Amino acid sequence: MCGTRNSSLLVKITILVVICCFVLSAEGKYGGGSGEPNDPYLIYTAAQMNAIGANAADWDKCFKLTADIDMRQFGGDEYNVIGEIHYDSGWIRNPFTGVYDGNGHTISNFTYNSAEKNVGLFGYFDGEIKNLGIINPNVRSEEHIGSLVGKARGGTISGCYVQGGSVSGAWQAGRLMGVNEGLVVDCYSIGNASGQYDVGGLIGNNRGTVVNCYAIGNVSGAMFLGGLVGTNSYEGTLTKCYSHGSVSGTASLMGGLAGNNDGNIVNCYSTSTVEGGSGYNGGLVGDNLGKITKCYSVGFVTSVGIHIGGLVGNDVACDWYCWYGETVDSVWDTETSGQASSAGGEGKSTAEMHQQSTFQDWDFINVWNIGENQTYPYLRTYLAGDINKDGIVNFKDLGFLALHWLENYGAEKPPQVQITYPEDGARLMVGGVPPQTMIMAEANDYDGIVVRVEFFANDLKLGEDPDGSDGWNYLWQEYSLGWHVLTATAWDEEGLSGTSSPVNVEVWMPDPPPP
Repeated sequence: MCGTRNSSLLVKITILVVICCFVLSAEGKYGGGSGEPNDPYLIYTAAQMNAIGANAADWDKCFKLTADIDMRQFGGDEYNVIGEIHYDSGWIRNPFTGVYDGNGHTISNFTYNSAEKNVGLFGYFDGEIKNLGIINPNVRSEEHIGSLVGKARGGTISGCYVQGGSVSGAWQAGRLMGVNEGLVVDCYSIGNASGQYDVGGLIGNNRGTVVNCYAIGNVSGAMFLGGLVGTNSYEGTLTKCYSHGSVSGTASLMGGLAGNNDGNIVNCYSTSTVEGGSGYNGGLVGDNLGKITKCYSVGFVTSVGIHIGGLVGNDVACDWYCWYGETVDSVWDTETSGQASSAGGEGKSTAEMHQQSTFQDWDFINVWNIGENQTYPYLRTYLAGDINKDGIVNFKDLGFLALHWLENYGAEKPPQVQITYPEDGARLMVGGVPPQTMIMAEANDYDGIVVRVEFFANDLKLGEDPDGSDGWNYLWQEYSLGWHVLTATAWDEEGLSGTSSPVNVEVWMPDPPPP
């Protein structure tokens, strides 16, 4: 009887220990969590980030980054790339199909140097990545190279960005991703990309949809080079995107936005300079066999070869028969580009490019805005009437406005102000005598009225707008070359003030200067 009792107790203890060990093991994986949508695995450290790539069974799970992490401890090819595709007596495809939420945090100093294909934090991808920043990456490989994703066969990437560092490769290299066959929304890149073929400031080769994205920096290589994408393939669409910087190469097919376009480009623009090579260079697109609609370019364009255009370098290709590209309602600046002709589009003077009447049938309510006689058109960040900034105009916006009014009723609140032009990260080309550009802002006060808005550059007051009858704006003159930090402060009748978020802009002059 005693022996039986002790044996039963031993069994119970053993079971309890096993259960405890299992629970502790589950809780101890990564930084916690179970990998389910409502309980994602938590990533606190570089080691935990690296562990994801070593656990292919978790590539369909959910992850959340809970701190800024530094990956410098993993050099060369020591990092375990997440997701893979390779050939071994047949293609083996195992992409990351889960969800990775950056949660507003950053991954810095990611380094990878190898001769492999599909290289990035995520090598082969078909899931979701959101709200993640990548700082100072250093990625170099052969094919399908990006700091975030090497190749996306689908999936969604949103709210992600890359700043600083470098990305380079022989084929299909982009600062954010090498190849995109999915959806990329609200992403940007600031920095340089280099390689040989299909090199872009954001994406090397786009076969998917890219919306509300931009790239600032320099792109260099041989051919198929673009400030935003190297090639926009026939399945690809670029909508409401832009590029600033320079594109230079040794061969051909270079464009301020895309080197080659076989797909659709709608409501986009480029200020990037394009130079070098043997031709097929354009301010927006080098070689266009797709469709360009309601776009413009203003960058200086040059080449030692043929087929050079202010907007498009070339729009026809003939073999057994000929293919022709289409350009609709699109223009370029003949003065700043240095080009009087283009394979597509219509040339305009700088003065005409600063007038809304030049851009017939363009949507200046929901898509574009302009500082009349002062600025080129620029993309609106949000649709008109999108009060809760969710990208949709509906009854929720009215409810949000009413709720916000009720929450603030009876309380003294400072006014709110936001600089709407130029955009953060914009590159402003010197123009005019004296040099000048318009700073524009939106300001409101929920419990009163805005009486003036002051404008500052690098914490020094430039001046103020005392009435806002034609919008709150200030003509910034005599600025110097280099980077500047712009802010605006709004004042109400009660003497309360509110200050905008800073806007970083670079003032530059092309070499040689535009005629």
